[in-house]
Amino acid sequence: MHCQATLPWGISNRLERFRSQAGFFFLLALDHGLSLGPIEGLLDVGYWANFAISQEIPGVVLNPGMVSQIQPNGILAIALQTFGCPASEHHAAPKVPLCRLGDFVRSSADCLSVQISLADQYDSRIFATFAQSISDAIRLSIPVLCMISNPTNGNLSVAEFCSTIRRCAELGATLIKVPMPHLDGTPAEIDHVRSILSCSPPLLYPGGAHSSAFESGLIQARTVGYSGVCIGRQIFQSDDPPRIVSLINRCFGSHK
Repeated sequence: MHCQATLPWGISNRLERFRSQAGFFFLLALDHGLSLGPIEGLLDVGYWANFAISQEIPGVVLNPGMVSQIQPNGILAIALQTFGCPASEHHAAPKVPLCRLGDFVRSSADCLSVQISLADQYDSRIFATFAQSISDAIRLSIPVLCMISNPTNGNLSVAEFCSTIRRCAELGATLIKVPMPHLDGTPAEIDHVRSILSCSPPLLYPGGAHSSAFESGLIQARTVGYSGVCIGRQIFQSDDPPRIVSLINRCFGSHK
């Protein structure tokens, strides 16, 4: 079953800039500095933009102020992070707008990225701001990446997972970055998740904090129907970043 709608030409054309040569979406997330500060591995954003080009990673995620840190190259697609907030161990703050649509246009970005916490879905004022941003982007044929975060860092249930991606689809999201739900691995459950994904925008697997479980999670995500990755720390905090890129290419490139 496949029930995804045909996208407007402008959105489709911009979206294709984020596909790897093997046909899956591959974004290197470099937007952690706003929320986490100068974390290990990400002091020099320009270095990692050049790394992405050298490794044929088609796109990166950047906060507005970091776009000027990379050299214009005509190669690398940019997903501009338009919502965010510094993280704190003392309190959970909602994401706020980081820039206006005019800033997006001036940065020559290709996709608008919106960070949505699971908790934010239930705050009507925050939700209204997200919805308006997505609507404004779609009206101008700009693709929208909805990046879903779970402030509790716990595993999503299948029900939470399905509800969240459906809400993003209802708002008009073009891509959705969302953690894998907790699966018991039964064929019936996997088939159920696959059926949900077949009627949703393409899903991107997030790497999260550097972990030895990344490879198994990557394989499971591809098995249930994810269409690509949006990875940051698993690459820029790795002892061997090219090896992680090769791992992703082998996993998703073998399922074109």
